[in-house]
Amino acid sequence: STAAAVNDDDNQDIKPAAAAIADPAVDPLAGGPDPRDVARLLSRFSSNNHTVCDEELKPIGIGCYPAAAMINHSCVPNCAQTFVGKRAVFRCIRDVAVGEELTISYVELAAPRAERRAGLLAHYHFDIDAEADAIGGGLVGSGAAA
Repeated sequence: STAAAVNDDDNQDIKPAAAAIADPAVDPLAGGPDPRDVARLLSRFSSNNHTVCDEELKPIGIGCYPAAAMINHSCVPNCAQTFVGKRAVFRCIRDVAVGEELTISYVELAAPRAERRAGLLAHYHFDIDAEADAIGGGLVGSGAAA
């Protein structure tokens, strides 16, 4: 099915629920999972889901791909993410050495640095890596979601 919008605004409805679940006034001994664990899980899901796009790279939904969530961000990635139907596909876009970490860009690489930085902070809760940024002259950054 097609999602009306696939951006962080879609997660606004779970934030109050997560906050309510994490309320320290709730007795975790009353049965069920610890509300703090549920809140952490919801937070991680929010940061680790993937926007599913069609052939024209138009967002059509959001998917949970646990193995794909292990791939970290880089502003100079060695892989690109695409979708074939509902299946996430990762392709190397340059030679990758044995043991080298596979990375993708979580944001549009053609966007200005300030826009990429703001997107990473807003949606993934990390900043472009300052050390790598200094080495790469503002083009390199890496980080992991929650």
